[in-house]
Amino acid sequence: MSQWGVQLVIGKLITDEEFRLRFQAHGVEWLHLLCKRGIELDDTDIAALVGTDPHLWARTARRIDHRLRKSATRTHKPLTPREQKVLRGVVEGLTNKEIADQVGASESAIKATLQHLFRKAHVRRRTQLVRIAIEGELDGRKTP
Repeated sequence: MSQWGVQLVIGKLITDEEFRLRFQAHGVEWLHLLCKRGIELDDTDIAALVGTDPHLWARTARRIDHRLRKSATRTHKPLTPREQKVLRGVVEGLTNKEIADQVGASESAIKATLQHLFRKAHVRRRTQLVRIAIEGELDGRKTP
């Protein structure tokens, strides 16, 4: 069982209505797609999530403070070419120095670019940035 993967899916089911509707419509296929995108879920996790009362997520979402729910109108600004390269390096697990070498920039320039990415994605940590990138939300795409 991947605690992180399960927590991520439950969080999205509660706070993201579009995600919840896709999950309700496609269930197992939707979770397998997430696995292909790097979210760790095993067969037991998938069976447990699909087997949960489908109304639970919507009921819980109504009880959650509106500030925690994803805004349907929230869009991210397009990424610059440098931001795309830096994001790719972060997703690959590279350090700032390794990204700087790959991009041909200074380490401090990479740190500044990361701060721009954090602001655009409304996150504070690299792991959160990677999650958003995997889900395809940062560059304006939505997961299928």
